[in-house]
Amino acid sequence: MDASSLNSQDGRSTVGHQNFSCAQITFVILITPYICNPSLAYMSKPPSKSLTKEAMPTISDAEWVVMTEFWKFGEATAKQVVSELDGRMHWKPKTVQSLINRLVQKGALCFRKEGREHIYSPLHAEAQCVHEASKSFVDRVFKGRLAPLLACFLEREECSKEEIEEMRQLLKKKEGGS
Repeated sequence: MDASSLNSQDGRSTVGHQNFSCAQITFVILITPYICNPSLAYMSKPPSKSLTKEAMPTISDAEWVVMTEFWKFGEATAKQVVSELDGRMHWKPKTVQSLINRLVQKGALCFRKEGREHIYSPLHAEAQCVHEASKSFVDRVFKGRLAPLLACFLEREECSKEEIEEMRQLLKKKEGGS
């Protein structure tokens, strides 16, 4: 459809001899991914256009543990995550399912149905979530300043020579504008 097919008097588009309202066009745009990929028909949310642009919801430490499993797998069932966490977290399956449900409600995970199973997948890239959580912590605790954070750790924590060299290289790289 080109600009000449838009009738500005009533806000409707003309394609061929048919008129379409903005609402109808929007509906088609929104459902197109589901028509083109029927497995998306049961997704809890539309797939994210970009895993790095949407704001990450605030999640608890326990939810973070569950998200880590989904980032590792890419997509998984609740049963797979329960199995992976078994022995490490000592959580009952219902606890893990509750955490998954909260992550879906918060918009951190989406799911699709395959038969009787729900296949969950993250809506946000791990790197973005780590950055958002780190930035939130630095803003909250160190008033947005990195130097006091680094000083706090260097004064109170053991650092290997390799870690110190890695930090030195990161600072050099940042200083050089890279």
